[in-house]
Amino acid sequence: TGCDDAFACTDAKTTLFRGRSAAHNLALWRDADGLYALGGLGNAKQGLELRGPVAPTPEGLASLGRAPTKATLLGSHASCVDRRPRTGTFCEFDGRVSMVRVSDRVVAYARSNLIRNRTRDGGFGGRHVQAAILESSATFGPFASINIAAYATCVEPGDNIYYAAVTANPVDPSTALGLFPVVHNAPGGDDAFVGLALTCDGVAFSPLKRLLNSTPSSLGRSTDHPVLGLVSRNDKVFFYVHRGVHGVFDDDKEMERLPPSRVVRYAVSLDRLRAYTASTKAALPTCLHKKRTQSIDPHECWLECAQKTRDRGQNWNDAIVDACVAACERRSPSTCDKRVRLFGVGAKKTGTTSLSAVCRLLGLREMGLRAKARVLDEKLHVRALRGDPQPFIDALSPYECFQDSPFTDPELIPVIARHFPDAKFVLTTRSPDVWAASSLRWTQLRSRAYAPYADHFWAAMGFRGTPSRDEAAGLLAKHDARVRALTDVLELDFSTEKSETFWPKVCAFVHASRCPLDQPVPRVVPKGGARDGQPS
Repeated sequence: TGCDDAFACTDAKTTLFRGRSAAHNLALWRDADGLYALGGLGNAKQGLELRGPVAPTPEGLASLGRAPTKATLLGSHASCVDRRPRTGTFCEFDGRVSMVRVSDRVVAYARSNLIRNRTRDGGFGGRHVQAAILESSATFGPFASINIAAYATCVEPGDNIYYAAVTANPVDPSTALGLFPVVHNAPGGDDAFVGLALTCDGVAFSPLKRLLNSTPSSLGRSTDHPVLGLVSRNDKVFFYVHRGVHGVFDDDKEMERLPPSRVVRYAVSLDRLRAYTASTKAALPTCLHKKRTQSIDPHECWLECAQKTRDRGQNWNDAIVDACVAACERRSPSTCDKRVRLFGVGAKKTGTTSLSAVCRLLGLREMGLRAKARVLDEKLHVRALRGDPQPFIDALSPYECFQDSPFTDPELIPVIARHFPDAKFVLTTRSPDVWAASSLRWTQLRSRAYAPYADHFWAAMGFRGTPSRDEAAGLLAKHDARVRALTDVLELDFSTEKSETFWPKVCAFVHASRCPLDQPVPRVVPKGGARDGQPS
């Protein structure tokens, strides 16, 4: 107690909890003039206890262990997910917790384990964060997984968000900021970092912004853990990270290669935090519309079987629990689609090559020139429009990103949407007059190498011959209007996009599992290809 922003402490040390499970994951939360403590390990009859309020003084702190319990989150709390073996289907809350008031609600955050590993030590991987809203003065609502834009909805064993350190945003009380230790384990290599995200409703978060790189350690953990809480002083905001955390490696010799364990203070200016807050709110739907997004829940069968086996006294028998889940998922397959399919439906010369670069940065497998040439040569897109779509759909199925011909034809959108219900459509566009001038120059240049090029280019826009500049501008306006009438789209004008808003909105729109927030907006000028514009 009595510590300043540099962790220089003058008051005597205060022991909050001794010999209690709350000390395992205790979080302090200050709301107005009251101080609360949230902590505890969960099972059938125990869980997280919210104690307080007490006065935010040394005397108040000393009394926290004796403060009354305001609300509880038992290991059996509604919709709590811990899929590890040997937990009896109950949540253990085996990670750090936090609590925050954001806008008009109070939210508690705890560990969820989303992967059913069967390793000897109980399994690891698939760590995530679940949130419960304090709906009344003493009752928490059901848990729900937090939804981080551009983070995988269906996590894999190598996806780990170790916990969430969520606190009020010192520059905008209608929002909260979360610091997340993130680890990705993959065959191609491991990655770990501390990420920052913003929320307006406590459940839906912006894409993770990488603040500092970390070192992957054992069992899906990392060496750096953010401290809960921010300190605002003068024109700076300080956040703290416990670097070189002990015990995260199975082999202590691995730890010897790292600097010693320490708490490091980092500073960000208030102006920079305000700029981040404003740009992030502008791109996050729940901040714009003030309504919570409905995220996909792939754990309905688990929750159903957890309750069913508890009612029968079979929940400690992992084989019975697993058999119940398997039977349920055969009847009702998970609605979680792990594949993103992005269709660029903008006209040629609107940034389709730049969109191809976006797909590469998102890790999406693009349908290349040879595969598209087969579609064009065999007129599979024409057959699809005439009522025989299966060959066209089969040709598309192996891929996740599509742009340029034949996808510039708006009439293919209903066919694609019918067979790929989760398809995302991106309308690349430009100022019609600028596009018209550019396209007329481009077609004239390309026609020198391949005479029919201009005719095919303008025919694809529904015009015979070569249009005037005004006519060409009208063609683009008509094309884009038709696309908007057929489906919801994300519109991108690569000539005006700003990097601070571009990637958050793209990643949120396509639910990308990885978001390259550190990359600039791709702006690629095509050099032209041998097949581009040739007859099919």
